[in-house]
Amino acid sequence: MRIDMYNKQGKQYIKMIERQLLCPRKAKESMLLNLKNSVLEYTEENPDVTLDEMKSRFGEPKAIADDYIASLDQEDLRKAIKKSDFLKRAIIISVAIVVLAVVITSVIVVIHNNANSTKYIYDSIDDLNN
Repeated sequence: MRIDMYNKQGKQYIKMIERQLLCPRKAKESMLLNLKNSVLEYTEENPDVTLDEMKSRFGEPKAIADDYIASLDQEDLRKAIKKSDFLKRAIIISVAIVVLAVVITSVIVVIHNNANSTKYIYDSIDDLNN
C-alpha cells in the first residue's frame, strides 16, 4: 500500500497517531498497517474529508495510541523501555567520550605548541647603546 494515495488529512492523521505510539517497532508497524488500510478506504469514499471528520470517525490520535498501548503485553513494553533507556545511555556516554577526547586533544595541542613555539627577545635600540 502506498501512503501517497491518502489525501493530506489522512497522512496528517496517521502521522499524529504514529508520533503518539511509544511501543515496540513491530507492534507499531502492525497497528499502523491496519489503521492505514482503514484510513485509505475512508479517504477513497470521502475524498474531501477534513481532519476533524477523521477524528470523529476514528477517534483522537492520543486516545487511539493510548488504547493500543494499553492492549499490548506489559512485559514486552517493559523490555522495549529498557532497550530504549539503554540506547539513550549508550548515546550519551558515547557523546561524552568524544567531547572528552576533543578537549584532551585540544589541551595537548595547546601545551605542545606553547612548548615548541619560537621565543623572541625584544630589545630596544636604547638598550643596545648602553
